[in-house]
Amino acid sequence: MTRLRVSAPGAVLLAALTLSGIARAQGIRALTNNTSTSVWSAHVRISPDGLYVYYDLGTVWHLDAWDGSLRTTVPLIEGVWSRTSSAIYGSRTTDVVERLAVPSLTLSLVGNVPGLVGLLGTDAAGTNLFGLRTNAANARVVFRLPTSGGAPVDLATLPNFGFAHAVDPTGTTLLAVHSPRPFVSELIAVDLTTGSMRTIATHMAILSAVFADGYRAAACEFFDPVAASGRADIVFTPVNGSGNPIVISNGSAPVAADPSAQMLAFPDYDPLAYETPVVMDSRGGGQVFLDGGRWLSVSAISMSGNGRVAFAAAETVNSQFLPPQVYVAELDRELGVSPLPALGGPARLELPLRAGEAGAIALSTGVALPTTIPGFGGQLFLDSSLLVVAAGVGSGSAPLAVTFSLPNDPVLEGRPFFLQGVRVDPGLNRSELTRLAQLMVPFPR
Repeated sequence: MTRLRVSAPGAVLLAALTLSGIARAQGIRALTNNTSTSVWSAHVRISPDGLYVYYDLGTVWHLDAWDGSLRTTVPLIEGVWSRTSSAIYGSRTTDVVERLAVPSLTLSLVGNVPGLVGLLGTDAAGTNLFGLRTNAANARVVFRLPTSGGAPVDLATLPNFGFAHAVDPTGTTLLAVHSPRPFVSELIAVDLTTGSMRTIATHMAILSAVFADGYRAAACEFFDPVAASGRADIVFTPVNGSGNPIVISNGSAPVAADPSAQMLAFPDYDPLAYETPVVMDSRGGGQVFLDGGRWLSVSAISMSGNGRVAFAAAETVNSQFLPPQVYVAELDRELGVSPLPALGGPARLELPLRAGEAGAIALSTGVALPTTIPGFGGQLFLDSSLLVVAAGVGSGSAPLAVTFSLPNDPVLEGRPFFLQGVRVDPGLNRSELTRLAQLMVPFPR
């Protein structure tokens, strides 16, 4: 492998390959046109197939098609998608669960659930809904409801008025959180077959929880000023109770996972100290910034199964909030960084390339203000410390990749390294820069 050090970041990418072509757009787009700064979205749920986005703006719920072919208000509040993306389950009147077929938008009754609090998802076959209700003793109860219609069956009573967060992709386990005493939160796994419960993690305050890493572990966001020096972290906790929690990112809430629990999305700070949504492998690794160079306060986020992300956020310009919008982004052969970075451990960088497509991976220790390079899609963020660490032509069967070892030096904990890739397809007369990615060894707990 040849390593090059140059002084101008634009020059290294232009010199790494013979680059020419037409720029292609990269980034995010607003799905909505909200004009009120007082209207915020607390729920955004993209369909598993990525074709529709279901969201609220204030007290009004909407359903938009990804391609703009459908845009309508819908009557169901706080709904959840079926696993086939063919329906939304929710309620429009107290304690009544209904099914809204998509895209026909026809409603049908599913069942009555006294004390309904909310729905969480279905089992793998889509035959049962799971949700949370309040019983006559004012306790929170996890229930099962047949999607074909019928009466709810109570499965488990959560202690201390707990909250449920997510159903795993197999539809067999539910994550819930409760507080046994002030400033203590426990993450609970509920068996949706037997109703048995067990505590799998304890933190000061668990704000968001999802399943990740092939259903074997849960990723939860917590804030612990004692153990984590006031940070918010994304923590990897084995659901089976064995092993210690591992910090996989110093991110924030809310946290979302794709339907197969292979990817996570959450807000974090980009290298220029702006809040923006990021995505990463659910096993831990590098973060890919969906946007950069502007402040986006994320209030809700969701992922589909085909690399699409929807989120609600308000942009801040000159210390003023702009009206919040629902945004959508499509992942486009992003840089891959794996496994979870550790001192003395390996780091593998991958850039997907099509057959005959030329590409390069560059790394830097710092960033600069985003720069547009004529003829390139995307923006360049890397500064003059940039190194080209890999370059080549795609075979069509494997990505451009490079593996190296991280030094076993504690000074690297919390210190980011930044990555971007460049691709040129001579046949399509197209060249592009990837989104900015970040490799960082997280601070330990």
